[in-house]
Amino acid sequence: MKIPQKQSGFAAIETALVIIILGMIAFTGWFVWHSKQVTDKTLSDTAKSSPGVIQAKKVTNFAECKKAPGSKILTSFPEQCVTKDGKTFTDDSQTMAYLTIKEWHVKLPLNEGDRGAYYVMSSESGMIQTVTIFDKSIDGLSNVKGVNCKDSTYPLLAISRIKPSDVAATQDINSPSYIGDSGPNNFKFFSFTQEYEFAAESSHQAAPRCEDINPGGDFKADPAIAANYSAITAALGKSYAQMQAE
Repeated sequence: MKIPQKQSGFAAIETALVIIILGMIAFTGWFVWHSKQVTDKTLSDTAKSSPGVIQAKKVTNFAECKKAPGSKILTSFPEQCVTKDGKTFTDDSQTMAYLTIKEWHVKLPLNEGDRGAYYVMSSESGMIQTVTIFDKSIDGLSNVKGVNCKDSTYPLLAISRIKPSDVAATQDINSPSYIGDSGPNNFKFFSFTQEYEFAAESSHQAAPRCEDINPGGDFKADPAIAANYSAITAALGKSYAQMQAE
């Protein structure tokens, strides 16, 4: 039996429509896949060209934290970094150092500015016992005239200790332990001992010898030397305030 010509024409149209629809579906799928490939490549190229940009969720150490957007570096020692989402990382290369005064079983937690500190036991007899503190970085300095700054008569800090029962004698003008205006108010207890009170003194009546670049006339300071002495003295004062038991 013959298929009418009109029905045959409709069948051809339906077939064409199915082919067109399948083609559109295939093209849409290919377009979505291609777009994803292009996007992934763009993101990959961006990451390669910007190695310093680190997502906060991927930060795992101090170095990465310093590079991460929105991070903050805290004024501390050792240095600390806080990420945008509040994670804190410490610079492990800046480990805490101590100057241990073995004779007293105490230690100074040294900061970045006084890590070259060392001590000399000046007195271990009588009521008051004293150690004097010097610094290797100062010892290595020379002023603009070439005068070296190492000076055993010019400590950067002197720390004394005394038994509480002997403090009053430091105010007796007839006592060999008299220290005048320094007085008992300068002595204080540290939490690690009640056996001794401690006092520290960093001031001198004159500037260090190497700071004066006009020794034969009126005093003229070398500003770089003066700045170094000031910075290290301040750092040692901070260390003394944090003194601990060994």
